[in-house]
Amino acid sequence: PSTLFLHSLQSIPATDWDALHDGQNPFISHAFLSGLEEHGCLREDWGWQPRHFTLWEGERLIGAIPGYLKTNSHGEFVFDHAWANAYARHGRDYYPKWLGAVPYSPVTGPRLLARHDSERTTLLSALRDALPELEVSSAHINFHT
Repeated sequence: PSTLFLHSLQSIPATDWDALHDGQNPFISHAFLSGLEEHGCLREDWGWQPRHFTLWEGERLIGAIPGYLKTNSHGEFVFDHAWANAYARHGRDYYPKWLGAVPYSPVTGPRLLARHDSERTTLLSALRDALPELEVSSAHINFHT
């Protein structure tokens, strides 16, 4: 499988994204997440830059994580300011970090989107291997079921 970080959910069909989950959680739907992007709810100056992680088998999407480059911790409902301060005390940058999440929502739900457990395992392993290309301090997945 190959991987790709997407800068917009509009770059893939909604049917492909939504086929990766059971439709029970509206916050991970293509319509909701792409709506946040399209209507200006996610802006770089607010600390939200879409970087959705995707896993492909040829031309077929087999896994995805809604993801964002974060330059602050606003809108996450996780208070990791102590980590940012610890990094700063050691002369390191905590931001940007990568976040797998639903923006502005502490609602628990699936974040590793795939049809099968084996694909979710591959997705997580592939994310770990792909993160260096983003040059982030760390990766987080918030409120996963």
